[in-house]
Amino acid sequence: AAFAETFKSTDIRFSLNGVAIDPALDGFIDRVAALTTRCATYSLDIAGHADSTGSFAIKLQTSLSRAIAVRDALIAR
Repeated sequence: AAFAETFKSTDIRFSLNGVAIDPALDGFIDRVAALTTRCATYSLDIAGHADSTGSFAIKLQTSLSRAIAVRDALIAR
């Protein structure tokens, strides 16, 4: 229930073609990191997505970079 409640109200969004996490989401990232620490038996899948502009290669790299940014932010906590 804690996982569902935490993720229900917030998405991590990026600017067009951006990979930096908005500092306004620091509190959300903190809550997710704390939750994953408390619920160590759960796994968390992180997937990045991109908008429909650009080539497939650019969208793939943007998606991967966004997922890595979220992973790194969680690990840093």
